[in-house]
Amino acid sequence: MFLLSEGSVFDFDLNLLSELLEVIDRQLEVVLSGCDDFEEADQLGYFDRVEHAVGLGFVASQAYLTSTYGSLGIKKTAALSVGPRHREGQTIVAIINHAANFWKHRDEWILDNGVERQKTVRNLFEAIGCPVDQGYPLSCMLTKLADPSPASFRPLVSLLAQWRDKLRESGPPL
Repeated sequence: MFLLSEGSVFDFDLNLLSELLEVIDRQLEVVLSGCDDFEEADQLGYFDRVEHAVGLGFVASQAYLTSTYGSLGIKKTAALSVGPRHREGQTIVAIINHAANFWKHRDEWILDNGVERQKTVRNLFEAIGCPVDQGYPLSCMLTKLADPSPASFRPLVSLLAQWRDKLRESGPPL
């Protein structure tokens, strides 16, 4: 939840998310600092660990999205259509939402659950240039979202703040 005071926004949830994402970014740096040899690092599971941490970062970010649009009384579909866009045209928050859903549900895909949802996620990942059937699609997605900065969640925090502000402007008055 956030408070407004003299035109300033105090967003406790975003502050907490930012702290959590800093921890995840530090973990990514630690894991990747041990990667002198790309092939060896892949064989030792370094990139699997990175993918896992990135998935957690997307899920934490998705929880922030849900908390924010829920507290503003705005429906999810409307909330995910607002805010900064990736150069491919999709909103950053829709990409974050799909990345989180992919990480949470991809192991269920073999059960043929939610075929239409799978198709939507696959299409979005492909549009961004990170096919889900190729290695490390979440890491690829983070790289694309952070570009031109190095792959980390740090640049996403300001994009989430921009989204929150646009969402507040488009929603009911507080």
